[in-house]
Amino acid sequence: PNSWCWEEDSGILPEYSRFRGFWETGIVFMGKEPQPGEEDQRCSKLLPRTCRVIQEILGASGLTITGATISSVFGPYTSIFPHAAKTQGRFRLHCVLQLPSDGISLLRVHVHGRERYHRRGECFWFDESTDHDAEFISKGTEPRVLLMVDIEHPQLQGKGQPEPVSAMPFSARYWSSFLPSDQPLYVPSPLEAEWLRHAEWMETDKAPLLLCERLPRRTVAKWLEELETSDLDALSPSIFSAFWHLHDASLHWIEPLVATLQHPASHCQNMWPENFRHLESRGYLLLSRNDWLADPGQRILFDAGVSTYKNSTSWLFQSYSRNGIVFDRIFGWEMQLEGHEQIPLHVLQQSSFSTDPVVSTKDGHSATANPVQLISQLCQPEDFCVFKLDINRSVTERELVDQLLEGPVSQGLLDEFFWKDQVEMPHFGLSGSGSLQQSYHRFLRLRNHGVRAHSWP
Repeated sequence: PNSWCWEEDSGILPEYSRFRGFWETGIVFMGKEPQPGEEDQRCSKLLPRTCRVIQEILGASGLTITGATISSVFGPYTSIFPHAAKTQGRFRLHCVLQLPSDGISLLRVHVHGRERYHRRGECFWFDESTDHDAEFISKGTEPRVLLMVDIEHPQLQGKGQPEPVSAMPFSARYWSSFLPSDQPLYVPSPLEAEWLRHAEWMETDKAPLLLCERLPRRTVAKWLEELETSDLDALSPSIFSAFWHLHDASLHWIEPLVATLQHPASHCQNMWPENFRHLESRGYLLLSRNDWLADPGQRILFDAGVSTYKNSTSWLFQSYSRNGIVFDRIFGWEMQLEGHEQIPLHVLQQSSFSTDPVVSTKDGHSATANPVQLISQLCQPEDFCVFKLDINRSVTERELVDQLLEGPVSQGLLDEFFWKDQVEMPHFGLSGSGSLQQSYHRFLRLRNHGVRAHSWP
């Protein structure tokens, strides 16, 4: 029957409506395949011809149909917030049977940020086990009507029961059938997914209260304690995000993108009396391990914004060394380098520091002053290249990030990236340009391209 639907789901941030609107659904085909001698009762008695046509067309292609429905959605506004099937391996067909002339109907699939508008007479498939949401807007009284058909993933048929989506990692057999094997799949943790969904709340005057209430001390403590143990097998998948590498089905963990993208305890003075010491702390970061590196190439570090050697390049050098990664070459930029006398001789012999200002121009004269150009020239896909960017010039930094995405990132030349994206957060006493929500999406875009992008404190 027609119904007005509204479901509240309280996650780690304020409640939000997951389903909102007015629609009805009718079953065309549903049920288990009958045993020999049993009557096939899977077809609806109201739509027998439609059901038989679906069975004949898709069945002739060797596809296994698991269900078919007619969905009518009404205006003025209906939305279904991000959701997914409970099992892997379910493909869904959308066929638009009716769409009002003023109607706008949209499906978004979140894995690659793709969206598809419904058009009358058109059909398309999508993977229902990936997060997706839908919207319909119309001022009229006519509904948008879809025929929806579900099938088993063709490459999973006859290979056992689909695995639960909640299982980590996802099945290699499943993902390798339609994802490129040379780029890892980025999987945000449930903690990160909630903050990505509600990043705009951090720009209200309630932001400090929300941060401290919705990121409990026990969660932060567990995060930091698990990093201190260095036992990757003990990390909590509810907290830590991961890059899933298809070629060997391995998980490479990374800290989640949450809160202000700084140390998670840096802005809650009541819960963390010592919070001010966390403002420059890097104890929340999870760096690469040597056993994650398959290729025997060079290890190269690029540090734009060295500041004092001890607080930047030295920390990176020592942190990676503890993880078994020793850099073969180091390039640093700082107009007023301090503490250079503290640089050990064995590090100095493989380092090159410049006092020229970092630039984002791309020409022959700026090759050594533009870190992205230097990365493009020196790094190869088999190398392990790390880039830290913190020069306190937001416009130049963001231009360099755009160049990274166009060049080294798309070419697979950059493995790990540290960046202090200075955004405007007046409620936390932080000045800059742009919003925290925009910063979330910059880091997410880098991670979706396979780069281990970290927010530098």
